[in-house]
Amino acid sequence: MGVTKVTGAVFGTMRRRRSELTPMFVTAGTVAVGEMSQYAPFAPVALGVAGAAAAAGSWISAYGGDDRNKLYLFSVLGASSSVVLTLHELGWSHFDWTAIIAAGAGLAMGIPWWRNNRRRTRVTLESTVERWPALARKLRMDTVRPVAIRAHGGDNFEGRLVWPAGDYTVAEILEKRERIEGALDLPSGTLRMERNGRDSNSVIFKAFVTDPHAEGIEWEIPVEEVGGEWYVRELDACEPITLGYREDGVLKTMTLTDSKEYGSRSVMLAGSKGSGKSGLVNVLVGTRVCCRNAVVWGIDLKGGMELGPWRNAMDWCVTTFDEALELLEALEAVVNARAKHCADVLNVRRWPMTPEFPVLTVVVDECHSFNGAMNRKQLEQLERIIQKGRAVGVEIIEATQYPTLLAFGSNLVREQLDQRFCFRMQGEDGEYFVFGTRRDGKVGANLIPQSRPGTCYYQDAETIDRMPIRIQYVSDETVSTLVKLRQGRTCGLDETSSAAATAVSQLYADRSRAVPLDDAGEPVPGHWDTVPDVPDTRDTAGQERDTVGHDDGNDTGQDVPEPTWLDGPDVPLAELVRRHQESLTAGQRNAADAARAALMAELEPPKLSESDAIEALASALRAAGTDGAHVRDLAKAATRARSWTYAKLTEMGAQTTKRGNWALPNGELVDAL
Repeated sequence: MGVTKVTGAVFGTMRRRRSELTPMFVTAGTVAVGEMSQYAPFAPVALGVAGAAAAAGSWISAYGGDDRNKLYLFSVLGASSSVVLTLHELGWSHFDWTAIIAAGAGLAMGIPWWRNNRRRTRVTLESTVERWPALARKLRMDTVRPVAIRAHGGDNFEGRLVWPAGDYTVAEILEKRERIEGALDLPSGTLRMERNGRDSNSVIFKAFVTDPHAEGIEWEIPVEEVGGEWYVRELDACEPITLGYREDGVLKTMTLTDSKEYGSRSVMLAGSKGSGKSGLVNVLVGTRVCCRNAVVWGIDLKGGMELGPWRNAMDWCVTTFDEALELLEALEAVVNARAKHCADVLNVRRWPMTPEFPVLTVVVDECHSFNGAMNRKQLEQLERIIQKGRAVGVEIIEATQYPTLLAFGSNLVREQLDQRFCFRMQGEDGEYFVFGTRRDGKVGANLIPQSRPGTCYYQDAETIDRMPIRIQYVSDETVSTLVKLRQGRTCGLDETSSAAATAVSQLYADRSRAVPLDDAGEPVPGHWDTVPDVPDTRDTAGQERDTVGHDDGNDTGQDVPEPTWLDGPDVPLAELVRRHQESLTAGQRNAADAARAALMAELEPPKLSESDAIEALASALRAAGTDGAHVRDLAKAATRARSWTYAKLTEMGAQTTKRGNWALPNGELVDAL
């Protein structure tokens, strides 16, 4: 009886420790096969070893795991085959030291096996399954059992918890997530549990003991190679936006705008200070700046600290509350104008979202300072914009540190923000406001470590992804580089939207526009060039210098005496002007008045009629030929503003040249004129 117990205990221990003892089992089996092979001729043994190795190699290729694991298994297979053939040739006479060498080789080959995280995880899982009945009784979940458990990504594992129909509800099991996490002896915040589709008798659980993406991943500017040179790749606003990686290594994306199904959607970003929500704002703005069919407006009531670096790549950015209200007025005008244009002109139910009819993205950084300061009338205006914007290509992104009803203004605004990101929170109330997770159990946004900025949970409509995402971060250098590459080259508003915004907002009409830069970082002529047409009269040292066309006739190298009317003590400027006028004769005054009138006529020529202005613009385009003319020269010839000139150039079929000028293709106007 004693021998039986001892034998049973030994075999029981070997069974429980079979994973750790696998290298020793393989070594002992290899030595035994090698020694027993001495009773057969070499040829059959060699053929048998080759056949067994081929079969094992096929299995490793199919089920050996990743490349590193396959390399290890093939190494073990080769070493074992060599040992068998070597022992066959040496015979029993050298058994002592060959066995020692085999044991040493087995020990060496076993080190990678023992250090393998996946193997250790599998052992842990087997142990967990064995003691689950006791854990279930402790958790008062006697009829709940784990199934389909598998290891993945190092120490991580996943599976399902199932129970008989009617014993529990999904919500009851999800509420016990923290207790289950503690019972499994997992680090706090590493167990994820979520609904298993529409199944009411099971949930999915995933444990992430090690994070394969602990380090942040930097967002890179999308580029493409053309003719051996690299350029910023123009994206489509309807393409999915890459966010970052989930804990399981799956790349997560989101779609803000879909021209075929649901149109443009709005976004809520919430998280405490330093949680990394600004990183997501930068990813969204950077992606939209690269789009051929997207225009970005920004509201940054922190004085431009967050969105200021993007200003030159945006169509419009405001930094005060009064300016933001004027932007809101312009935005509502754009929404209404687009809706009317869709119904009366395009005869479509949804904005086309093409380069000719671009998406308008409005980014509001810290909406608590904007929405929360509105009166009832202004809030109703914002509500109308968000409700109508979905169909006319207007998407709103609102970020805040304080996810409360006051921060967003009203429940209607909150409900329209159906894509939501919840970053680290100080407590549970913020998460409840963002996701409304009281029914299905919280996701644990307050458990996100402060050392992981950019980690968040994502809700798309009614679906919450309970696995956190590590959002890519955008460095200041990347922002600066992208702005220099895209300023003056981003998409502009369509004529309908631009006219609507200009009609209600002088601030929009007078906004500054960025100048495109060449490869050397120098300004080049472009259709958004608003640099004053005044030559720079400073030399490289910053001193005034003479310029062509500005010769005053006094550059003789001799000292010029000062006018006598400047003699005497300091007097007001008006008095100096009066004295100078009195010192002139009547003829001199008449000549000065005529010269002043001629100069003003040259600077501000009389405004032409509409038909004459169109003809003057067409004549200027024909005269410019294929080289084209700058828009400021064309606007001057037509005696019109640039907004009018852009619209007419489009109607005439004019196109921009490589140098940023406007020219007629083949030198001919379109038939529309």
